[in-house]
Amino acid sequence: DLNGARLAYLAEAVAFEGEGLIAAAVDACYETLAFAPDDADVHLRLVELYLQAGWNAPAADKLALLGRLTELDNRIKLARANAHANHDN
Repeated sequence: DLNGARLAYLAEAVAFEGEGLIAAAVDACYETLAFAPDDADVHLRLVELYLQAGWNAPAADKLALLGRLTELDNRIKLARANAHANHDN
């Protein structure tokens, strides 16, 4: 169950963060991204962790990636809507 694994890794990340183990929390997030690479929540979590660690450049890079993922997702939704509308005509 991918969603169960996703939730488990995110819970692990939160637990590590609570213990001040930012690097371990980042690792748990990357484990999640291995099977859910488009999960915006995980990318946002990484941004928060990077900022806590003072890693501003990776945080900015991750935000840029999120922007591209969002743009791509919107383009896919628009293409699907157009295809559906054209199919109905």
